Amino acid sequence: MREWLSLFDNRANRQLELALLLGYSVFTRLYEGIEMSSNAQGQSVTVIIPAHNEEQALPPTLSSLMEQDFAGHLRIVVVPNGCDDRTAEVARSFMAKARERGFELVVAELTEGCKPKALNQGDVHAIPDSVRVYLDADIRLSPNAISAVTRELREGSGIHCAAPRIQVAPAKSLVTQAYLKVWLNTPYIKNDVICGFYGVSAEGRRRWEKFPIIIADDKFTRMQFLRHERKVAQDATMTIQYAEGLKELIKVRTRWTRGNIELGMVYPQLWQRDEGRYTRTVPHLLSKPTVWPCIPFFALVYACGWWIAFKTRKANLSTWERSNGSRARLATT
Repeated sequence: MREWLSLFDNRANRQLELALLLGYSVFTRLYEGIEMSSNAQGQSVTVIIPAHNEEQALPPTLSSLMEQDFAGHLRIVVVPNGCDDRTAEVARSFMAKARERGFELVVAELTEGCKPKALNQGDVHAIPDSVRVYLDADIRLSPNAISAVTRELREGSGIHCAAPRIQVAPAKSLVTQAYLKVWLNTPYIKNDVICGFYGVSAEGRRRWEKFPIIIADDKFTRMQFLRHERKVAQDATMTIQYAEGLKELIKVRTRWTRGNIELGMVYPQLWQRDEGRYTRTVPHLLSKPTVWPCIPFFALVYACGWWIAFKTRKANLSTWERSNGSRARLATT
């Protein structure tokens, strides 16, 4: 009888220990979630949007910012630069909506069309010591994008560069569809901060002063941080409208390649941080039979982009270059 009671007591003790451990685990996770949410709400965020002739693309971008669930101090700085359209007027038309949401909206115009200078102008108007989000004018964000990225960049996390997960709006061109099937399956697109949106912690932003006058401002920023300091907020999304058709794809690929060549020449120490990108990508794609039929289209665009970029590497690249066709389509979707 005593042995049976002893066995019963031991089982009860083990069940009690398991219940306590489970309760502690649940409490810890809830506490961490509340703490992370509190930290995000207490942070200040400045969103900087360089905009050159973006009257078509800007409204969907600003509309998605007006729907953000971020509860902290949010300032949006739109920098129309070198515009000969209604970009500045369109940006100012959102000021009333921003005030309703408790957000700030600043429009700081530049006469010269230059993206790095526009980014620097945006920094002048940023909230001091705030998280900086550098956002292209043709990106649509999920309502939780700013709060999710801010959560990843919280102080003490060790993450200093973050972005939402990339989504691409459905493409009409069969060539673009084939290209995207490969592009979206590459490790550096799925699992790293790439383009269009990059959030930087206040501590991380102190690693450089002004943006240099180069093409690849996004890669320049990304390479300030080691791989373990960059993270994708998988529960939030940024939707981009990709270039349509072979000609536009090659144009975009050429510009990216020019930027990579320039960055490697001007900042070789940053370029070295991108090593291993291709050695990881090729084996990964070879392990995905579903993308194999699309690889020739991807390779064609890549090869043409490299060839044109190499031939024109000494050309004047200070002006804006982008796919206007994708912007026109963005305005109608």
